Amino acid sequence: MVRLRLAKAHLMLGEPDGAAEALQPVLETPPEHRVRPLLRRVGEVAALAAVEGPRPAAAVTTGIRDSIADFTLRATSAT
Repeated sequence: MVRLRLAKAHLMLGEPDGAAEALQPVLETPPEHRVRPLLRRVGEVAALAAVEGPRPAAAVTTGIRDSIADFTLRATSAT
């Protein structure tokens, strides 16, 4: 959960690369360990990544949102 807070902080500071780096280990969580509190907090990161930012950051934030969508989809299909 600390990594998710770090990812959110990076996004709030306009540092999507730092957010993606902090998020990567979380996204490697096996589907059977993707519990609701984790999915909720990952969703918070996705919501922050959806906020319009500088154009160069758009590709990174789109990648973050896509990775989170895949993470969530795989979690729900594993249950």
